[in-house]
Amino acid sequence: MASAHAYLESFVARIAGVNIPTNKRVEIAL
Repeated sequence: MASAHAYLESFVARIAGVNIPTNKRVEIAL
């Protein structure tokens, strides 16, 4: 699960250009 989370976080970071608000939103969603 941690591996999937890391992959998703990396994917989102790449798409959002390392956007902190987006990462926070993803964490809340997870």
